[in-house]
Amino acid sequence: MTIEERLDKLTERHEALAQTLELESLNIAATRALVDKTVVLVQAMVDGINGLTAIVKSHEARISGLEI
Repeated sequence: MTIEERLDKLTERHEALAQTLELESLNIAATRALVDKTVVLVQAMVDGINGLTAIVKSHEARISGLEI
């Protein structure tokens, strides 16, 4: 194998690696966007559960007052 052939092969490998890194970067960005959306949705669920908890406590207090 000549030096030119080796350089060509190295250049091809370098280009393939650069493309792979670019795709991985895009994948990481897409994953980050999904994680951010998931965090927002989970926070909304937590807020909803906290609201329901407050309602339950209020109803428990009202029912306890009626039982006396």
